[in-house]
Amino acid sequence: MSEYTTLRLGGPAARFLSATTADEVTEAVRAADRSGERLLVLGGGSNLVIADEGFDGLVVRIATRGYAVDTAADAGVELTV
Repeated sequence: MSEYTTLRLGGPAARFLSATTADEVTEAVRAADRSGERLLVLGGGSNLVIADEGFDGLVVRIATRGYAVDTAADAGVELTV
């Protein structure tokens, strides 16, 4: 896990997934929930300290590119950015 935190701390994860789509993130979270597996969702790795022993569960790293914002204005205009 040390290569994914800004402080460069942390041992290995039992399971690790680098999710590149929103669907992959959703499915990984649902699967961990169904199985009762411990889950850590990792963004940029700032403000995070992982023990040297690592994380005994699934780490899902958010590795999506870009973003989409859908909004509907009161004027009835829908905008996707």
